[in-house]
Amino acid sequence: ERNGSVQVDAGKIAPLAEEMFVGLLRVGFRNIHAVIHHQTENFDAGMVFTVTDITQRRLAEKALRLTQTSVDNLADAVYWITSDARLTFVNDAACDLLGYTREQLLNMTVHDIDPEFPAEMWPDHWEQLKQAGSLFFESTHRAANGRQFPVEITANYVEFEGEAYNCAIARDISERKQVQEALANERERLSVTLRSIGDGVIATDTEGRVTVMNKIAEQFTGWSEADALGRILSEVFHIIDENSGEVVENPVDSVLQTGVVVGLANHTALIARDGTRRIIADSGAPIKNRQGNIIGVVLVFRDITETQRLQELAERAERLETAGRVAGQVAHDFNNLLAPLMAYPTFIRDVIPENDPAADYLEKIERAAEQMAEINQQLLTLGRRGHYAVKPVILNDIVHQVMKQFTPLPRTLAVETNLEDDLMPIKAGVSQIFRVISNLLSNAVESMENIGRLTISTENYYTDKPSGKYGRVPKGEYAKLTVGDTGSGITHEHTSRVFEPFFSTKTTDRRRGSGLGLSVVHAVVKDHHGYIDFETEPGRGTTFYLYFPVTREPLDKTDEGHQEIRGGTERIMVVDDDPGQRDVTVTMLRRLGYKASALESGEEAIEFVRENPQDLLILDMIMPGGLDGTETYRRIVEMYPGQKAIVVSGYAETDRVNEAMRLGTGQFLRKPLAVKTLARAIRAELDETGPKS
Repeated sequence: ERNGSVQVDAGKIAPLAEEMFVGLLRVGFRNIHAVIHHQTENFDAGMVFTVTDITQRRLAEKALRLTQTSVDNLADAVYWITSDARLTFVNDAACDLLGYTREQLLNMTVHDIDPEFPAEMWPDHWEQLKQAGSLFFESTHRAANGRQFPVEITANYVEFEGEAYNCAIARDISERKQVQEALANERERLSVTLRSIGDGVIATDTEGRVTVMNKIAEQFTGWSEADALGRILSEVFHIIDENSGEVVENPVDSVLQTGVVVGLANHTALIARDGTRRIIADSGAPIKNRQGNIIGVVLVFRDITETQRLQELAERAERLETAGRVAGQVAHDFNNLLAPLMAYPTFIRDVIPENDPAADYLEKIERAAEQMAEINQQLLTLGRRGHYAVKPVILNDIVHQVMKQFTPLPRTLAVETNLEDDLMPIKAGVSQIFRVISNLLSNAVESMENIGRLTISTENYYTDKPSGKYGRVPKGEYAKLTVGDTGSGITHEHTSRVFEPFFSTKTTDRRRGSGLGLSVVHAVVKDHHGYIDFETEPGRGTTFYLYFPVTREPLDKTDEGHQEIRGGTERIMVVDDDPGQRDVTVTMLRRLGYKASALESGEEAIEFVRENPQDLLILDMIMPGGLDGTETYRRIVEMYPGQKAIVVSGYAETDRVNEAMRLGTGQFLRKPLAVKTLARAIRAELDETGPKS
C-alpha cells in the first residue's frame, strides 16, 4: 500500500521478504530511496515492514563526498580544528605534506604538528581568531620524519551545526623562503659591494630617476638614499663646469641616447646639497637585462679634488724647478758682470774732484748696483739650492737676528712675537733660513704699508695625519714658524701663483716688484725638506706657516753629556701606535740611562704591565683602533694603584687628557718631545713622593 506499510503471511513471505520489498520499491516508490528500518515485529499472521524516505540524507552524503573529493584535490593542506585544538578533518594534501595517514592525523592536535603553537598559546590564538574571523600568518610544521619547514596559513573561524571550528589552509613555503633568502643574500652581497667601493655609485631607471645610491654617493652629494630615491638624477647629482660655472649635461641622458659608456669632461664639479664643491671624474654605463634592453643607467664617480690639486702642485713645482735652474745660470753669469759695476764707482770717485757733480751719479749707480746684487743673490739662492752647509740650529735664534735687521719699525706697526722656549732644533743653513724669514717679514711689512699688526711665532708641532690647505704637510714632527700680517691679502686668482718666480703684484719699485721673495722662500723650505702652507683673505691679511723637520742632534758636541739633563735607571714603558715615535722616544730614554721598552697599543700595554710592573708609563693619548691613553691608564691603575705616568699627544689638551690627569697621571706633554722637556717631566714625576690622588 502506498501508505508505507504492508501485512503478509510470515511463513510465506519470510524467504522472499527482501525480494518483495525490492519489488515494492520498484512499483510504489520508483523515485524514492529507502532502507528497511532497524526494527521489525513478528505477528502470527505475518510481518510488518517500515519504509523511511532518506532522499535528503543521500543528497547530503553525495554533496559531502563531492566536497571531500574537491578538498582532497586541493594542493594546499586543509584542517578542521576544534576549539580544543583537535584535528577533526584533514585532506589528502595534509597527509602528503606531513607524512601521516588520515587516521593518524585525526588522532592528533595542532600542538603535534606545529611547534610554534604549544598548548598554552592556543586559547589566546583561538580568541584572536574568533574576534577577527580570519587570520593570515606564517608558522612552522613538523612532519612525521621530524623535518620542520615554514608554512603560510590562512585560518577562518567557522560555526557548523552548533560547533565552532578553525578551518585552516596551510601551504609549504620552503621553496619561496629559499628564493627569498637567496635574493636577500644577493641583495646583501650587492650592498656590501657598493659599500666597499671607494667611488660614488648611483643607479637610475630609464626615466633618469634614482633607484640606488651607495654611502660614498650619499657623502659626496649630501643626499641620503632614502631622500634621493625616485628623484630625477639632475636634482641629486648637480654638476657644472668648474671654469665657466655652466651646468654640464647629465651623463644619464647621453647613455640612454647612445647606449654606450659615457665619461664626463675634465674640470667637472659636483655641487653637494650643502653647496660643497668637488672636482669629480665620472662614467655612466647602461644597465641591460638578459634580452639586451636598457633598463637603467649606473654612474660611478670619484672625488679628484685632491688629485687635481696635487697634480697642479707637481706641475707648479716642475715649473719652479725649471725657472730656478734658468735663474741660477743667469745669476751666475750676471754676478761676474756685476762685480765691476759695484767696484768702479769707488775708483772713479778717487780720481774726480771732491765736489764734482758726477759724484751724485756715482752714488745712484752704487745704490742700484746694491739692489741688483740683492736680486742676484735671490736668483743664486733660487737656482743653486742645496749647495750650503747645514747644522743643528734653533729657529728662534735666527728669528732674533732677522728682527734686529728690521728695527726700528714704524710706531704705526705693532709687532707680536710668541717664540716657544724649548723649541726643538732643525738642521739648516743659517744664511738661507735668515733669507727666508727676512723675505716673509719684508712681504708682510710692505703689504700693510707700515700700518697694522705683524705676528711671528714658533712652536713644536706634531701631526699624526696629513694636513694643510695650500700645501700638504705629511705626518711628522716639526719646528713650525708662523708669520702673519693684517695687510691687503692675496686674491683667489693669485693664490696659485704666489711662489712662481718673477710673479708679483707690487709695483712701487723694481726691487719690491721683482717677484723673487716668496719663490726663494718656497725653494729654501723645499731644500730643507720642509713644507709651506698659507691662509689669506683679501683685505684682511695673510699668514704663512713653515714646517721644518726637527732633529735630535746636539747643537754642540761639547754639550752632549747630561750636565743640564738628569736621567736615571728606572723602568719606563712607552705606549704609542706610531713606530717612529716609539723609536725616537725609546732612544732618548736609553741615552738618559733609563731601561726603556715600547708597545704599540693599550691592550698590549695592560697585559705587559700585568707581569712586568713599570716605574713610569709614557702614554700616547690618541691611538686609533684601540684603547686611548686615558682608558689604558684607567685599567692599569686598577691593577697598580698609584702607577706613575705621563701623557703625550700631538693635539692640545682635551677632556680625555684632563680625565687622565684626574686619574693620577703627571704632566701632559705636546709632541714632538724635546730631550730636555721630556727629561725634566720624567724626573718631576719619578721624584714626586706624595701619594697619587
